[in-house]
Amino acid sequence: MSEFVRQQQAYMDEALPRAPWVDRATLTPLGDVAHHASLMAARDYLPSDLSESSMLIVNCGSGVDTRFFELEGVGAMYVTDISREGLRVTGERCGPLRSVLADTGVLPFADDCFDFVGVRSGLHHLEEPYVGLEEMYRVCKRGCFFIEGHATPLVPLFVKLGMLEAEEEAGNDVFRFTRTNVQAEAKKLGAHRCNVTTGWYMQIPWLINAITPIPGKLPASIWRCGLACTNAVLGGFGNCFIAYLEKRPA
Repeated sequence: MSEFVRQQQAYMDEALPRAPWVDRATLTPLGDVAHHASLMAARDYLPSDLSESSMLIVNCGSGVDTRFFELEGVGAMYVTDISREGLRVTGERCGPLRSVLADTGVLPFADDCFDFVGVRSGLHHLEEPYVGLEEMYRVCKRGCFFIEGHATPLVPLFVKLGMLEAEEEAGNDVFRFTRTNVQAEAKKLGAHRCNVTTGWYMQIPWLINAITPIPGKLPASIWRCGLACTNAVLGGFGNCFIAYLEKRPA
């Protein structure tokens, strides 16, 4: 284990037990959209019925993403993380699943082991993010997805304004992906198809906390519509990068 991985592990073991937790099963419709919009965008790439599918979430963190897909009806959930505390917290917050202590850069699974593999905001914690993506692709049978930062030309400005981070408390630089590089990586891996979405999914804590209690489906519909319109016009400059690499046609 490298010193970088040890540093990340130590930070996560300390930070994850106190990480904010939002369970979409207890949120208002608007709160659900506000907290989980990027996961919903990734969900659109997957089959409507996941009940017969297996899914691995790497770098599971505090379990928010695992719980999201659990509620989406995934038949068998698996998680990995370098943090024992992350695995413990995720296990407590989610239903039956198998958890494995593992570095995403060296996943201890055979090729084509899971139907789908996914991660949100986890690859940039690796020394070599694209190695992690290659491992995710190797162990998936049908496809893998990831949600990460987008290297938009606006990033330097937002970093300067304090709206985005260049380096995290864990000590890692915030690696951001580009459409060109991901598509080149997908081609190298031999992916059948590479779907990419970029958009604005920046979660501003004070705003989300203010709107989360608002009840009813209409506010959620309005928020969805506003988000869709914003991303239709300005999504190419968005802070969020969502990619799905299809391994085999459905």
